[in-house]
Amino acid sequence: MTQGYLVGEVARRIIGRSIGTVFRQEIAEPLGADFQIGLPASEDARVADLTPPPPGGPAVMIDVADTRTRAWRGAESPSVGGTGAARSIAQIHAILANGGVAKGKRFLSGASCRKALEVQAERRNCILGMTMRWAWGSPYPAGRCRSRTRARYSGAGMAARWRSSTWMRAPPWPTR
Repeated sequence: MTQGYLVGEVARRIIGRSIGTVFRQEIAEPLGADFQIGLPASEDARVADLTPPPPGGPAVMIDVADTRTRAWRGAESPSVGGTGAARSIAQIHAILANGGVAKGKRFLSGASCRKALEVQAERRNCILGMTMRWAWGSPYPAGRCRSRTRARYSGAGMAARWRSSTWMRAPPWPTR
């Protein structure tokens, strides 16, 4: 979660806009994606509450009750502050899956997309109890996905995201 705040602040200082505003204007709106980093209060009623995992289930580093607060939902943290519908998550990930192009618009270069999936670090995550690999902003379990064109990550919301140059899958996001 710390990295998201740091990246958001660097972006704000360089660009002069918050990370949520940059994401909305440069990515979500051109795609027609119903996705926000920093959810406006007017959208709170559309969001389903997260349910904590059962005892003995996967480790979660946050108190799920915190995710139900206005402060959490409104925070513009790119690490944990994204809220959106499954179709919108798929639209956003289509950018990487299609070499930087989605809906006929170039968002990233092909080289940037390849770099985004390149493993930057691999080590044991003591909280999750598994070895993790980190690409640029995209962690995924080591050993489960060795492709250079695919990435997978399951977040605290237990939603999984898949990106690939040949296929893509995004299960439902908890929305009403």
